[in-house]
Amino acid sequence: MATLAALLAGGALVLWVGDRTIGTVPRRSVWPAVVVLVVAGYLVAETVAAYRDTRPE
Repeated sequence: MATLAALLAGGALVLWVGDRTIGTVPRRSVWPAVVVLVVAGYLVAETVAAYRDTRPE
């Protein structure tokens, strides 16, 4: 949960700073992909954790 909060806060900070570029790529074209990757990574991590909790030892 702390990781998700840190990533969301970092993303909000990046969006708040303004319209800048990462190298030659405008940040506005990159952030949707970053959000999708973060959400997908979070869902995979939670799914794996839930699966491990249901397995008998």
